[in-house]
Amino acid sequence: MEMPCAGSASCSSPRAARCASGRYSCSAIRHPSYLGLVVSSLGWALAFRSTVGVLLTALTIVPLVARISAEEKLLRAQFGDAYDAYRRRTWRLIPRIY
Repeated sequence: MEMPCAGSASCSSPRAARCASGRYSCSAIRHPSYLGLVVSSLGWALAFRSTVGVLLTALTIVPLVARISAEEKLLRAQFGDAYDAYRRRTWRLIPRIY
């Protein structure tokens, strides 16, 4: 399975090293889109003072964490030590917390 990277055709290409030094190399978190989903959902719920919206946002976190775990297993299997090094210098969703 090939996975796209910023600036290259695929991560399994000879240009895969570019992914580690590209636009996401300085990111403190590994899953910014998932964090954006949670923050955005919570923001809309709070803007409309919706208790149900806050509850639904909280319930969304459980499947997101499961998906993150599954994705990280796949990435670990595909990229091995390079992905482990990336994991050591980044956080999953919230810097210095998780």
